[in-house]
Amino acid sequence: MGPAHAAATGEFLVRDSKDANGPLPSLTREGFTGLVEFAKLHG
Repeated sequence: MGPAHAAATGEFLVRDSKDANGPLPSLTREGFTGLVEFAKLHG
């Protein structure tokens, strides 16, 4: 699930890349934007 899923549903799925079997939280567009901004500031 990637950009096509996000474009079709407005749902951004994220996962910890170190845990491929971990949970798959769903973020809104605004939530995903906030996560990216946070990562840029604190990365």
